[in-house]
Amino acid sequence: MPMIRFTTSYPYTDLEKAQISKVVQSCMENYFDTPKNDCFHIFEQIPQEQVFVDPDYWVKTARTEKFILLYITSGKPRTAQQKSDLMLHVTAQLKQNFDVPEQDVMFVIVQNSAEDWCFGHAQRADLYLKSLNSP
Repeated sequence: MPMIRFTTSYPYTDLEKAQISKVVQSCMENYFDTPKNDCFHIFEQIPQEQVFVDPDYWVKTARTEKFILLYITSGKPRTAQQKSDLMLHVTAQLKQNFDVPEQDVMFVIVQNSAEDWCFGHAQRADLYLKSLNSP
């Protein structure tokens, strides 16, 4: 049940946003144990004046205007290797397909549980899943 919020000040086109979403979703399915079509992506484009990110913090080359933050809320635990693989492959794909420098791709991955999700109808996901398994 991952949900991703993409935050950037760079003016990606609607087509680029859709393509980025597809690339990231493919990586989520291949490297992060995400079910096919489990896609909840939200793009936020905010004015550069509202972005206060140190351009040099923990990077070898200064960040550019293409900085993009992927804030991933994950509904189940992932291994450190799964997280590393996701970061590696998403970063490589964004560089290859959209010329986003490696230092401009930042991830924050947080974990919660099914009881923290509601996909609609005011029903917690854990209760919905339990109802699927009941006779």
